[in-house]
Amino acid sequence: MNRRPPLPDGPFLVLGLARAGQAAVDALARIVGPEQVRAWDGDTGTAMQRRRRELESVGVRTQLGSRPSPEAVRWARVVVKSPGIPFDSPALRAAAEHGREVMDELEIGWRLTRAPMLAVTGTNGKSTVCGLALAALTAAGHRARLAGNTLFGPPLSTVGSESLDLDWVVGEVSSFQLEGRVSLLPELAVLTNLTPEHLDRHGTLAHYGEIKRRLFVDGAVVAPRAVVDVDGLVRAGAGRRSGASGRAGREGGLRRASRLSDPYGELGSPRSRDRGEHADRNGLPGQRAAGCAQRTQPGLGAGDRRSDRDRSSLRRPGPAELLWCAGTLRAHRRSLSR
Repeated sequence: MNRRPPLPDGPFLVLGLARAGQAAVDALARIVGPEQVRAWDGDTGTAMQRRRRELESVGVRTQLGSRPSPEAVRWARVVVKSPGIPFDSPALRAAAEHGREVMDELEIGWRLTRAPMLAVTGTNGKSTVCGLALAALTAAGHRARLAGNTLFGPPLSTVGSESLDLDWVVGEVSSFQLEGRVSLLPELAVLTNLTPEHLDRHGTLAHYGEIKRRLFVDGAVVAPRAVVDVDGLVRAGAGRRSGASGRAGREGGLRRASRLSDPYGELGSPRSRDRGEHADRNGLPGQRAAGCAQRTQPGLGAGDRRSDRDRSSLRRPGPAELLWCAGTLRAHRRSLSR
C-alpha cells in the first residue's frame, strides 16, 4: 500500500459544513481534539444555525457568515476546504494571503485510511464505474467500501476509523476535490473520460485535464496502477505535456484504448450491438479496475495471515506501467507496439 503522510500539525480551520466538511470536522475533532478545530460556513439559515450549536456543544468553535474572521484564519495552520469552495473564494484567498496550507477533505480522508484505494475520476461515468468495481471486488470476496464524492457512500474522512477492516476503499473523486489535493496517490487510479465540463470553475479544458492528472502523478511519483480511457482523452483534445512520450492513437476505438490503458493486456471483446458506447466505456474500466485491484493487492485485509515480511513485500507495487500525462501515455516496462 502507498505510504500515507501523517496529518499536518494543527490547528485546523474547516471551510464549509456540508457532508464533506462535517465529516472532516468530526474526524479531526476525534483525532486531534475539538479545541484544535474550528469551522466556518457561509450559510446562516436555520439548519446551519442548529449545526453550529451542535458543534459548539462539543467544543468546536464555529462561525457563520460571508467569510471566516481574519483571526480564525491567522489562528489556523491548516485550512481544510469542502469541495464546493473554489480557490478564488474570499475565504481561500484570505488563507493564501496568510500563507496557510490548504487541502481538501479528500486529502484528510486519504491520509487517515489504512486500506488500499481504488479511485475513479472523470467527467462522466464515475458512479457507474465505482459501483461496478465495488460489486466485482465484493463478489471476489474482498471487503470493500464506497466513499468520496458520491451519494451512495460517506465522505472519505468518515471511513478512516473502519478502514483497518477493509481490503479496498473505492473512492469517487471529483475535480473540485482534486483542486485541494496535496499528496494523495491511490494504489489504483481510473480515468473514465474527459469532456468540456465545469469550465466555469476551471477555465479551460487544458486546466481541467491538469487537475484530473493530479490523481495519477505527483512530481516524479505516479500511481502504481492506472486504467485510462485513452481514446476519450484524444477525442477531447487534451494536449501533450512537454517532455511526455508515448502514443495515444485514434484508431481502433475501444479496442485500442483498452490495450493502451491497461497493464495486464487487452480487455475482452469489442462493443456489442445491443449496448451503447457509454455503457461499454463505463463497464470496461470498472471491470478492468477490479481486475487490477485483485492483482495489485491480493489478500491484504485484516484477516490476511501472511507473515509481516510477506505482507510488506505485497505492499510495494512496482512503478506504474502506464502514466497518463494530459492525454498522453508514457510506457514503463512495457512496449505499446505489440
